[in-house]
Amino acid sequence: MARPRRCRKICTEPAYDSFKPEGISVGEEITMTVDEYEVIRLVDLEKYTHEQCAERMGISRTTVTEIYESARYKLADSVVNGKKLHISGGDYQLCDGKNVFCCNRLCKRSEESVRKIIIQRKVGAQTALKEAGIRLYGGVKGNADKAIEAYLKGNLDYNPEVHCTTHEHGHSCGEHHCGEEKHGCSGNGENQ
Repeated sequence: MARPRRCRKICTEPAYDSFKPEGISVGEEITMTVDEYEVIRLVDLEKYTHEQCAERMGISRTTVTEIYESARYKLADSVVNGKKLHISGGDYQLCDGKNVFCCNRLCKRSEESVRKIIIQRKVGAQTALKEAGIRLYGGVKGNADKAIEAYLKGNLDYNPEVHCTTHEHGHSCGEHHCGEEKHGCSGNGENQ
């Protein structure tokens, strides 16, 4: 009797689920599952190792390798042979934001837990975020939903130069509690 398949955790369904070569009418179609897409996204785009990918998705490393090989074959067959690629189906569960291994870009992080990291370790916010594996997109202004949409489309307008500067009044970054005093963080067009 075969082992039951474990549900694979994914961060989000693909924004684009169908790709077709230009100038080709309806022809052969290949279906890549959403969990295969997620493995390709994590390994090839996010540069995760198979072990890190397995941890994120809640499956074994060997399962990741099997999924990866299947997905890469489908990508190659689509590109080389001009077949339409459709992404759908599979054994997966969308991330609910509660698992410690949830994705950095979509799942909510508790403000309180980030605040505790900053206060307990006496480090700056940027350092704490970096240590937690969270990438900072500084200087983003406007509606949060529109910013997330722009991020997902790959065209978020942000300032990579946002950084915590030296502090003039005899302390280091991380010694203030949230909202107590604005100081020293620059790069988003205003001194905070």
